[in-house]
Order: sequence, then C-alpha cells, then structure tokens
Amino acid sequence: MTRGALPSARMSMRALPFAMLAVLLAACAADRTAILVEVTSADLNAPEDVDELRFEAVSEYGAHIDSRHAIQETWPHSLTIVPPEGERMGTLTITVTGLKAGELVVRRVVTTSFQRDATRRVVVTFTGDCVGVVCEDGVDCASGRCVGGGEADAGMPDGGNDAGAVDAGESDAGTIDGAVDDGGAPDGAVDDGGATDAGRDGGSFDAGMAIPCNSAACIGLVVISEVSPQGASSASDEFVELYNRSNMPVDVGGLRIRYAPQNPTAALTDRAVLRTGTVILPHGYLLVTSSGYTGAVPGDSRDGESVNTITWTQGIAASGSILLTLADGTTRIDAVGWGTPAVFEGAAAPAPSGSQSLERRAHGGATAESMGPGGADELGGNAQDTDDNGSDFIVRTMRDPQSSSSPREP
Repeated sequence: MTRGALPSARMSMRALPFAMLAVLLAACAADRTAILVEVTSADLNAPEDVDELRFEAVSEYGAHIDSRHAIQETWPHSLTIVPPEGERMGTLTITVTGLKAGELVVRRVVTTSFQRDATRRVVVTFTGDCVGVVCEDGVDCASGRCVGGGEADAGMPDGGNDAGAVDAGESDAGTIDGAVDDGGAPDGAVDDGGATDAGRDGGSFDAGMAIPCNSAACIGLVVISEVSPQGASSASDEFVELYNRSNMPVDVGGLRIRYAPQNPTAALTDRAVLRTGTVILPHGYLLVTSSGYTGAVPGDSRDGESVNTITWTQGIAASGSILLTLADGTTRIDAVGWGTPAVFEGAAAPAPSGSQSLERRAHGGATAESMGPGGADELGGNAQDTDDNGSDFIVRTMRDPQSSSSPREP
C-alpha cells in the first residue's frame, strides 16, 4: 500500500443498474479488475494545505460513488475502485477534490476505464495554478483554466442560429461566432486560448484544449473501432479507424498503430505514427489508411499531409493483430486480434474475409444487423470495451470507414 493510504470507509451509493464499490486493495493486487486512484502534489502540502479528500466517480451507465476522507499524512494518498463481478465496466469519470477545513482548495477530473484482470493506476496531481479554479461537473483544470468546457466568457452569445450558446472558455475580447451557423468553426480574429464552443453549431474545438494521450492514464479513452485487413480492390487496401469514447478531445499525436503477425516470435512493426497535434474530438473518429486504400471516405490528413508520418505499404494478414500504443511502442492503449493471432484481448475476434471488416460494437447488445445500414445502432458509436475482442467486435459484410469529417456518434 502506498504511504498515506486512505483508511477503509463505507461509501455513499445509490441503487443504480451498475453499482460500484470503493474499497482498499493491496497495491500488489495487479490481477484484480480495479482502478487505483493515487493523489499527489508537488505544490500543495498535506495536511497543511489539504486535510481532506473527496472522491466522486460516475460510470457511463449512471452509477455513482461519493466518499470523503480526512488525511493526516503527506502525499501520496490512494483509493481503489472495483466493480462488482459480472457488471458492465464502461468509462469512469473521477473527480478528486482537495479541501481544507471543509472548504474547497483544488479539484481535478480524470476519465478512465476498467481493464479486465488488472489494476489500472491513475495519478491525480494537484497543482498550484488550479487552486480556487472551479469548473463545471466533469471538466478538468489544467494550467489554471478549465479544459474543454465550463465557464462562460462574460456571457457573449453566438450571433447565429445555434440556440445562443456561449463559448465555454476564457474571454476572447468579445469576439463572437458569425451571423449564421458556422459549422462549429473556432472563433475568428482573436485567439481565445483554445476555448471550446459549447453551442450547437457543429461542436468543433479550437486548438489547445485536448487531453494529451502521453501516459497510460488515457487507456480507455481512445479505442480501435474498425479494422479492414484488405479491400475489394487489393489485399493492400487497408485501414484502421480510431474512436474517442470520452467526452473530451484527445490529442493522439505520437501514438503508434502497430501490427503483430500470426507468428508469436515475429517482431511488431509500425503501420502508422500519428502526427504531433492530431486530435480526435469527443465521440469522433480518425481514419488511418494504407497507401493502397481506395475507400470512398478519404483518410485523415493535416495541412495536406496524411496523419500517418510513415508510408503504410506492408499488408495485414488474414490472421493478425493491430495494437495502438503510446509513442514508446510498448505501452498498449488498445489491441484487437482476429483469426489465430499472437496478440489479442480475452478471446480473438473472428477473421473477416474479402472486403469485410471488423467493427467494435456500439454496446453489448449490438449486432452486425443492428449496426448495419438502417439498423438501430448504425449511428450509435463504438464504445463497447470489455477487453475481449471476441465479444467486442462484429464482422461487417461491407466495411464502413469513418473519419474526422464524419458525424460524431454518442
């Protein structure tokens, strides 16, 4: 157990379809499905500056815990959240609040998810520049500002037909969106520090507000949503599609898409290294394509160049695996294996053939039919992630690539 670990306490829970328990576990229990939230700070002292911690966690299925603990020792302090066996384990938004004498000092928000049969460590760091900065529920503070939503900028309404929503960031000297629905474009003329637009005009984000995917904390935010090992035109007509399951933009610059062949002794090879600054919007897509790709939906690009910094010419076999990793090439964000692969999560997914593809389910009850054209889940997103490729993916008869230009799906 880490130094200063929180004492065991009864959690406040509501009777919801997905109940959650918060309990202390030994730090070595890496084979148990859990999230270990570790709180630390280099700027604030405990208990001099912060003498109480409040943990709030809300799952994407509506479950909620709210627990407060007095602290008497210095950092770090930790709490472990575990789900009941057999329940769904979706995205979890965790809010950690530091208090002094019952008054709010600082608050941070992280979004993560459970990883089956593993204890995922999430580090929450209190920084001095976020002291006293209060953002709306579910919105984090970074570098002294609310990231991705929250505070209005002096009530400046948009000038168009998007319900008069206000910008969600800092004051931008009164610059407002144009006279008509502008498709979600960033504000013009004056740089507003990357604040997002909270209106109903397409929801695009100004630059600079994305969560950087540079540590294991981003596991569960971005997933592999569709893979095409070959297309109708040739065996090298391939793509990998990524989906942002979270409610925040995620900067995936530097992430690697790697291929593992069927042979377990063969080395992994890169199919893509994503360009610096590549961002996937909340519930949006990114399409990374091979040099032989011929699909109707163009692969994503930045400044006229592919988001892939290397030329993807090598093919993907009928049995194999695609891995999404951090820039180090080893820390795995997600993986899918099909056929008889060397790398996979849980059980392998079935192997697609011809111009078929593998697509992640929208939810546990989604089927190939419901996710097909005109089906109930056709526009339902790709959020199902139980860390079991066989359960999470279906085979599409006709592949359906989606890119950053495609509509975002919940």
